[in-house]
Amino acid sequence: MLLLIDKLSREFEKNKIKVWFNGTFGVAGYCGYVFDEPADVDCGVLVKDFDEARKIIGSFGYKKILDKENEKFKVSIYTAGKFNLEIGTFDHDLGDKIVSLKGHEFRAPDAKWLAECYRITAGKERRAGKNDALRAEFLESLN
Repeated sequence: MLLLIDKLSREFEKNKIKVWFNGTFGVAGYCGYVFDEPADVDCGVLVKDFDEARKIIGSFGYKKILDKENEKFKVSIYTAGKFNLEIGTFDHDLGDKIVSLKGHEFRAPDAKWLAECYRITAGKERRAGKNDALRAEFLESLN
Protein backbone atom coordinates (compact mmCIF):
# COMPACT_ATOMS: atom_id res chain seq x y z
CA MET A 1 0.00 0.00 0.00
CA LEU A 2 2.88 2.35 0.73
CA LEU A 3 4.26 1.68 -2.75
CA LEU A 4 0.91 2.76 -4.21
CA ILE A 5 1.07 5.94 -2.12
CA ASP A 6 4.55 6.60 -3.55
CA LYS A 7 3.33 5.94 -7.09
CA LEU A 8 0.29 8.21 -6.77
CA SER A 9 2.33 10.96 -5.13
CA ARG A 10 4.90 10.89 -7.94
CA GLU A 11 2.40 10.79 -10.81
CA PHE A 12 0.11 13.44 -9.37
CA GLU A 13 3.06 15.71 -8.55
CA LYS A 14 4.36 15.28 -12.10
CA ASN A 15 0.92 16.46 -13.32
CA LYS A 16 0.81 19.36 -10.81
CA ILE A 17 -2.00 17.77 -8.78
CA LYS A 18 -1.83 18.02 -5.00
CA VAL A 19 -2.90 14.81 -3.28
CA TRP A 20 -3.51 14.28 0.43
CA PHE A 21 -3.56 10.84 2.02
CA ASN A 22 -6.13 10.67 4.78
CA GLY A 23 -7.76 7.77 6.62
CA THR A 24 -5.49 5.26 8.32
CA PHE A 25 -2.36 6.29 6.42
CA GLY A 26 -2.84 10.00 7.08
CA VAL A 27 -3.10 9.39 10.82
CA ALA A 28 -0.29 6.79 10.77
CA GLY A 29 1.98 9.30 9.05
CA TYR A 30 1.56 11.71 11.96
CA CYS A 31 2.02 8.95 14.54
CA GLY A 32 4.99 7.41 12.75
CA TYR A 33 3.60 3.89 12.79
CA VAL A 34 0.64 1.92 11.44
CA PHE A 35 -1.73 1.45 14.38
CA ASP A 36 -4.43 -0.55 12.61
CA GLU A 37 -4.41 -2.85 9.60
CA PRO A 38 -5.57 -0.62 6.74
CA ALA A 39 -8.27 -2.01 4.48
CA ASP A 40 -7.70 0.57 1.76
CA VAL A 41 -5.76 3.65 0.69
CA ASP A 42 -7.76 6.86 1.09
CA CYS A 43 -6.71 10.03 -0.69
CA GLY A 44 -8.19 13.23 -2.00
CA VAL A 45 -7.51 16.00 -4.48
CA LEU A 46 -9.03 19.40 -5.12
CA VAL A 47 -12.33 19.33 -7.01
CA LYS A 48 -10.71 20.97 -10.05
CA ASP A 49 -8.18 18.11 -10.32
CA PHE A 50 -10.54 15.16 -9.76
CA ASP A 51 -11.16 14.15 -13.38
CA GLU A 52 -7.47 14.35 -14.29
CA ALA A 53 -6.55 12.33 -11.17
CA ARG A 54 -9.04 9.63 -12.14
CA LYS A 55 -7.53 9.46 -15.64
CA ILE A 56 -4.11 8.90 -14.09
CA ILE A 57 -5.45 6.16 -11.82
CA GLY A 58 -7.19 4.57 -14.81
CA SER A 59 -3.89 4.55 -16.70
CA PHE A 60 -2.48 2.27 -13.96
CA GLY A 61 -5.05 -0.36 -14.98
CA TYR A 62 -7.04 -0.27 -11.74
CA LYS A 63 -10.71 -1.18 -12.13
CA LYS A 64 -13.27 1.38 -10.98
CA ILE A 65 -15.90 -0.32 -8.84
CA LEU A 66 -17.97 2.61 -7.60
CA ASP A 67 -18.63 6.33 -8.04
CA LYS A 68 -20.41 8.25 -5.29
CA GLU A 69 -21.44 11.88 -5.23
CA ASN A 70 -23.40 14.22 -3.00
CA GLU A 71 -23.85 17.99 -2.91
CA LYS A 72 -20.34 18.52 -1.59
CA PHE A 73 -18.04 15.61 -2.47
CA LYS A 74 -17.26 13.10 -5.19
CA VAL A 75 -15.59 9.73 -4.53
CA SER A 76 -14.36 6.98 -6.84
CA ILE A 77 -13.30 3.57 -5.57
CA TYR A 78 -10.94 1.29 -7.48
CA THR A 79 -9.59 -2.20 -6.90
CA ALA A 80 -5.82 -2.05 -6.62
CA GLY A 81 -4.70 -5.63 -6.16
CA LYS A 82 -5.82 -7.04 -2.81
CA PHE A 83 -7.15 -3.74 -1.51
CA ASN A 84 -9.16 -0.72 -2.62
CA LEU A 85 -8.04 2.76 -3.54
CA GLU A 86 -10.54 5.46 -2.64
CA ILE A 87 -10.10 8.95 -4.09
CA GLY A 88 -12.33 11.85 -3.18
CA THR A 89 -12.54 15.60 -3.58
CA PHE A 90 -11.66 18.41 -1.21
CA ASP A 91 -13.19 21.84 -1.62
CA HIS A 92 -10.11 23.66 -0.30
CA ASP A 93 -6.36 23.23 0.01
CA LEU A 94 -5.53 21.15 3.11
CA GLY A 95 -1.95 22.36 3.44
CA ASP A 96 1.49 21.06 2.66
CA LYS A 97 2.27 18.87 5.68
CA ILE A 98 4.58 16.05 4.59
CA VAL A 99 4.55 13.05 6.91
CA SER A 100 6.85 10.05 6.97
CA LEU A 101 6.00 6.41 7.48
CA LYS A 102 8.49 3.55 7.17
CA GLY A 103 10.70 5.66 4.90
CA HIS A 104 7.83 6.81 2.67
CA GLU A 105 6.97 10.52 2.57
CA PHE A 106 3.58 11.84 1.52
CA ARG A 107 1.24 14.78 2.00
CA ALA A 108 -1.41 14.48 4.71
CA PRO A 109 -4.21 16.88 5.61
CA ASP A 110 -3.87 19.31 8.49
CA ALA A 111 -3.84 17.30 11.74
CA LYS A 112 -6.90 19.01 13.24
CA TRP A 113 -8.91 18.39 10.05
CA LEU A 114 -7.80 14.76 10.06
CA ALA A 115 -8.77 14.32 13.72
CA GLU A 116 -12.19 15.83 13.07
CA CYS A 117 -12.70 13.55 10.06
CA TYR A 118 -11.81 10.56 12.22
CA ARG A 119 -14.26 11.72 14.90
CA ILE A 120 -17.07 11.98 12.35
CA THR A 121 -16.41 8.56 10.80
CA ALA A 122 -15.69 6.74 14.08
CA GLY A 123 -19.30 5.64 14.46
CA LYS A 124 -19.25 3.99 11.06
CA GLU A 125 -15.84 2.42 11.45
CA ARG A 126 -15.81 1.35 15.08
CA ARG A 127 -13.19 -1.36 15.45
CA ALA A 128 -13.54 -3.15 18.78
CA GLY A 129 -13.75 0.17 20.64
CA LYS A 130 -10.29 1.31 19.50
CA ASN A 131 -11.27 4.49 17.63
CA ASP A 132 -11.76 6.77 20.64
CA ALA A 133 -8.45 5.73 22.18
CA LEU A 134 -6.67 6.15 18.83
CA ARG A 135 -8.10 9.64 18.37
CA ALA A 136 -7.02 10.64 21.89
CA GLU A 137 -3.52 9.23 21.28
CA PHE A 138 -3.30 11.07 17.96
CA LEU A 139 -4.38 14.40 19.44
CA GLU A 140 -1.95 13.97 22.32
CA SER A 141 0.90 13.31 19.87
CA LEU A 142 0.33 16.80 18.37
CA ASN A 143 1.35 18.54 21.62
